[in-house]
Amino acid sequence: MESAAAEIATPVVKGGDKRKKNLKDRKDEDEQRIHRKLEALEKGEGTDCVFLVGSDENTAQTFHALKIDLFAGSEYFRRLLESPLTPTEGPIRLKLTEPHFFKMVMEHVHVYRLQTKVVNLDDAVGLALVADEFMIEELGVQSAVFVFKFLSPRTVWELFEKFAINKYIVSACKKFLCLRTRECFYADQFLEIQLETLVSFLAIEEQMSIKSEDELVNACVKLALSKNGEIETRSIIRAVIPHLRLQTLDEDDLVPLSQWLTLEEKIFLTLKKHKLPLLFETKPSKPPTICSIKVPRTSMKTLTLIPESVLLSNSAKDCLRSGKFRQIKAGEKFILSFEAKQTVIIHGFDVITPLFHFSKERWEADTSCIGNEKTPYNDISWRAKIAVSNKEMDFEETFENLGREYAYEGKFFTNSWMHFDYPVIVVKGSTFSLSILPTEREGICLREVLGNFVFNEILEWNDSTIVEPFQNFHICQLRKVYQPDHARINNSSMHEVELSDIENMQEEPSANPICIVKDIFYHVV
Repeated sequence: MESAAAEIATPVVKGGDKRKKNLKDRKDEDEQRIHRKLEALEKGEGTDCVFLVGSDENTAQTFHALKIDLFAGSEYFRRLLESPLTPTEGPIRLKLTEPHFFKMVMEHVHVYRLQTKVVNLDDAVGLALVADEFMIEELGVQSAVFVFKFLSPRTVWELFEKFAINKYIVSACKKFLCLRTRECFYADQFLEIQLETLVSFLAIEEQMSIKSEDELVNACVKLALSKNGEIETRSIIRAVIPHLRLQTLDEDDLVPLSQWLTLEEKIFLTLKKHKLPLLFETKPSKPPTICSIKVPRTSMKTLTLIPESVLLSNSAKDCLRSGKFRQIKAGEKFILSFEAKQTVIIHGFDVITPLFHFSKERWEADTSCIGNEKTPYNDISWRAKIAVSNKEMDFEETFENLGREYAYEGKFFTNSWMHFDYPVIVVKGSTFSLSILPTEREGICLREVLGNFVFNEILEWNDSTIVEPFQNFHICQLRKVYQPDHARINNSSMHEVELSDIENMQEEPSANPICIVKDIFYHVV
């Protein structure tokens, strides 16, 4: 009876659960074995090698080790232990290595995993340095992952310059610079780098998160102009010209460089674009200072919702005469959302600007100023909110665009649209939502670019197989059921629409909501 009762009391373990339990048990056993080995090493049990590590004799630390693990884990240790110069008695002295990082080396060599946590960029950099010093490739690759994890646009330039000979740090910096190129240009630290660092950056062959080579041109010019004196500025520009892929650019994009280009270079680049070699007896040859690479290095793609031609062919005056504009009420919100079929980085977006303010005073005034592209309509700004959500992650960021503030310096757009730069990662399966709210009082007027027009041009409405890597686009125009307080809007108080609240909002009574997002800039990770 007792055995029967015990059998009944024993829980039935299914096949899948049993395998999971076995895996967990083996993992626990491995952890215990690792812990026992490291504990024995720390006490010096069964070891045959001792290191004394640290620059200060009073604070130097002792590390016990196994020669067999050292031979297998590092060519450096093999040479060190086989060298006739290495003392056979007493500890081996390592004065130039910090004990904290040597401990990580010993962990990797003896148990093939780090038990000491890498908690910040200094730890990651130190680990990369000792991995290179002791010639441990696997640890170096692991350290590069940690360096990349802790990098930021403010720190990447200093590391890229300071540790140019450490391949693990350099590889992490290059990857970061390629993935977040534009952000790194905006960092103040970019203007402090040396010419050699800039040339090394331009020599990176991987694709970068830029729209075109002209962003690199503008960045180089910006850095050169920040230096003291015309001679130094010119020397920097002339030094980087051979590393810029100028053959991928149009004439307008070359304007920032024009004063530093030679006549020979100008002629070649002009004829290359216009293909007019018949003006010369012989076809001009490529100057040696012009990069021969003709393939753009950009990895950034553009999803165009509203073609440029639609904006430029419908000026403010044309829209006013034809009535193809819509007056926006206070508190209205424009929402564009989609689902990511692949993991992407959204680098920024363009939003069309208001045409004019439809007030009685302005209407009765001289309307010839309306839509004047030479006088930007800057008294209206947008507030925008990005939301990324899925089952595992929720991210939300609100920021304000004041026209030119977020545009790349020296690269402005027409008065028809303004640019936001704000990179955000959208993981596969996540929903990206962009909400735009005008900060102006009632009466601003926008081009009437209907949502249906957008979908008819580049998408199919309600089609889940839309342009890769996106799907399930949704465009809507919403307004609160109450009137917002204008003072609060002007004081940066957002009246936001949560994704879950969309169904509860009252849509603007129109045949179709209008779209105000012109372009979305992204690249697939």
